[in-house]
Amino acid sequence: MSAATDPLAELVLPALLHKLGNHTQLLANLNTLLGIEGGAELALARGEDLVRASSSVRELGWVMAALASACGADMMLARRERSGLRVLAAFVQEALRRKLRDLHLPREPLPDLAPAAAGGWEVPWALCTLACERALGGPPGTAVDVGCERGAPRGWSLWVAGGVRAEAGEERVRAWLPGAEVESSPERTTLALPDAWLSPAPAA
Repeated sequence: MSAATDPLAELVLPALLHKLGNHTQLLANLNTLLGIEGGAELALARGEDLVRASSSVRELGWVMAALASACGADMMLARRERSGLRVLAAFVQEALRRKLRDLHLPREPLPDLAPAAAGGWEVPWALCTLACERALGGPPGTAVDVGCERGAPRGWSLWVAGGVRAEAGEERVRAWLPGAEVESSPERTTLALPDAWLSPAPAA
């Protein structure tokens, strides 16, 4: 699937490039400092900025791999990110706010991805596709809620409520995740997943 036919990819790509550009600017500034007398000391004094940038760039690298995989290039390979649901949901939340929409995350953190969760990108991309398209289908100011539940007989359920039902997005999710079930109404879409695909997030 190309980015031109995936609204989530169209939302994520400019936000991703913007964030990467910010980190590139930070590194360029540090490189400039190294070129002046006493600059190395000034650069090292910004060590906390480098730590934050390193963590952010690692997460952005995973988002980039998920984006490429959703567009047809298997960039995830053997890489797995346990916090992938939380990383992508937070990223999409910020990107939607730039579009005058909002994504409300649950009070309890979204669960971890297990190694058995398909190719590693599909579950986060599916949940965020449903959230993105429900939010963008409504007028500015539209907000959607995401959440999760665990229990028999279906294992885990991820859901998106609010906004406008996105039937095209639901069909893409079914294609990405044949092992999942998608149930939808005008008010809410639920993605039912095998229990082995997710695990509770670690306690904070």
